[in-house]
Amino acid sequence: VYGSNTNAGYYPNTNDVGDGTGNSAVVACLEILSTSFSEPSLEVYSLDDETNQYEIVNNHPLAKLMKRPNPYITGELMNSYLMYSLHSNGDAYIFKRRSAAGRVVELHPIMPFMITPRGNTKNLITHYDYELPDGKVIIKKEDMIHVRLNIDPADHRRGRAPLKNVLREII
Repeated sequence: VYGSNTNAGYYPNTNDVGDGTGNSAVVACLEILSTSFSEPSLEVYSLDDETNQYEIVNNHPLAKLMKRPNPYITGELMNSYLMYSLHSNGDAYIFKRRSAAGRVVELHPIMPFMITPRGNTKNLITHYDYELPDGKVIIKKEDMIHVRLNIDPADHRRGRAPLKNVLREII
């Protein structure tokens, strides 16, 4: 699809990614997933060894961090990124920015097309290559949260969105 010529004018196809997110029906479904995922608050639980029951951990640092992952985005925007990335690409990547003491102080989403998971014959994933316009940055495995939806049969380091199976029908 190269664009739409309508009575209101010509609208070029601005979705160069080819992941289906230029289709209005796909976007509507992704919006529903995104909104629904953001509705409940994140709760952190711990397992009580004596009772074998889960208990809510109040004021856990992760719950606080997910409400405001960094100064530029809200928790709702992070959740939206997660749903869009997972369901259109199969992978979502979140970089952990650490303090000088090594504590995670911010979370930053990275677009999946900019990340390549790397590994070797011994370890499935050893690090991540982050492709920037001015070069490549290597991100250590422990500094990345990599969430996969399913497994890509061609590369087990990556996820596979169900949407990719129907791209020919929606693009």
